[in-house]
Amino acid sequence: YGNILKYFPYSVSHVVAVAELLVAQSARVGEEKGPLANVGIDLQRQANAQAKLEYLLQTYLGIEMDGSPTGKLGMATHSVDLWLIYVDVRSRQARREHFGEEALIRDWATKAYELALEYAGFGFQNHVLWKAYLQYVKMSTSGDPQHMVLLRGVYQRLVCHPMTGLDQLWQEYEMFERQQSEALAQALLGEFTPKYQHARTVYLERNRVFNVADLQMDRLATPPQEVAEEHSCLTLWKTRTAYERTNPERLSTADLAVRIRSCYKEMVCAWTQHPEAWHMWSMWEAESIKEMDRAHKVLELAQSHIPDCTLLAHAQAQLVELHDESDPSKCLQIMETFLERAPNTLGYALYQQMVRRYKGKEAARAIFSKARRVLSVETEKASEGGATTGTATKTEEGTAAAAEGEETVDVKKEDTTNGKRWMVTNRLDEKIGQSTTTTANATAEDAAKSGSTIRPGPITWHLYASHAMIEHRLNQAPSIAARIYELGLRKHGSFLTQPSYVLRYAHLLLELQDTV
Repeated sequence: YGNILKYFPYSVSHVVAVAELLVAQSARVGEEKGPLANVGIDLQRQANAQAKLEYLLQTYLGIEMDGSPTGKLGMATHSVDLWLIYVDVRSRQARREHFGEEALIRDWATKAYELALEYAGFGFQNHVLWKAYLQYVKMSTSGDPQHMVLLRGVYQRLVCHPMTGLDQLWQEYEMFERQQSEALAQALLGEFTPKYQHARTVYLERNRVFNVADLQMDRLATPPQEVAEEHSCLTLWKTRTAYERTNPERLSTADLAVRIRSCYKEMVCAWTQHPEAWHMWSMWEAESIKEMDRAHKVLELAQSHIPDCTLLAHAQAQLVELHDESDPSKCLQIMETFLERAPNTLGYALYQQMVRRYKGKEAARAIFSKARRVLSVETEKASEGGATTGTATKTEEGTAAAAEGEETVDVKKEDTTNGKRWMVTNRLDEKIGQSTTTTANATAEDAAKSGSTIRPGPITWHLYASHAMIEHRLNQAPSIAARIYELGLRKHGSFLTQPSYVLRYAHLLLELQDTV
């Protein structure tokens, strides 16, 4: 189980299995699942099991043992089985600390059930939790009118929730009320019948929108794969979240937020390695209910599981940029941290755009130079005969300087009938289109300097195209943009086979009226 949770930390079924083992290991003599005799018992082992059990419940339920929130997200708050274990642990703890004080023990258990219902009394398998609570109240109910009021309150709350077996529970409630008072029963049943009918309608409608079995809630969160079954299942999850956001149960704003958040947690547990699941959750937190702190926590947790995902890092940077009025430039720190961890072309392109907004063109040009040093260059096949060329010509040195911001241009003297004049030319060099190579030692050295924990990604044409666009549109330097495009073709022959890159370069040349 430890190895499974290492790679699939939100596999709730395995978390429940581990919790059940720890409950048995931490039980004392005479307690449920405990040893029958006080012989050969390792007290230290019991204490360690109890500590691990409490840590597990605090981590996955997001609460302290006394019910106060820990500040963590609590990714398994929707698990009914885990909440039932929490109730058992709290009841056992109450019996240990307050042996013989039945009123106090009941109070602890009741608070544990109420807390469980607050987090999981509305999700899948909620009927299991409600029936367990109902049975507990029945067992502790005597002829005391106060206890009968408590039992009535449980009935009246549960018949308002869509759940499996709702019709049977409604019949039990009718029988309970009629046994107490026929006149009072008519009044109360008339009040709660519309609520029961609405809950029943929502339950049937929800089953028509999606089937719980098709959601594969117990699936292991494997990395994304291009298979139709996975795509259809993920689409069904999106359909479910969209349906819950329509508020079919007519909940208050606070209750609806808890309901939708629980839905996203269930989705993330099943699709931990899919960035869109985390992104949908964080955007809902930020845009729908304006919970910026929680949105940041979601994205930070997501990046701990998918450390090389540029989408998640950029989404967090955008949240800071748009909503942190005190210092929006903090978004640069987020992207810097990400690029130190997992450098790639897209990350550097997005980071360069942010740097241009907050630090100016010279800093943006420095980012382009750094990206070319850090990112790896894959060995490319030669377009003709497999020939390779070096990279130390004077022309390329001038082009590289231009790419970094120095307005040096290649010039060509042309004879005309009116004498001699100088003109800018972007004519392709004869070496463009041939293969280029880079040494593995240089790539490894630059990666070590960058401090990255993930191997740097390859340079793609997007890095050059993005920088050229910045020079062209923002810096108003189309001649430098042309040199950048040409530098890309000289350094990377494969760019010539990329229609998008070539078309961008061609459009720029037409704008410069360089049709040679």
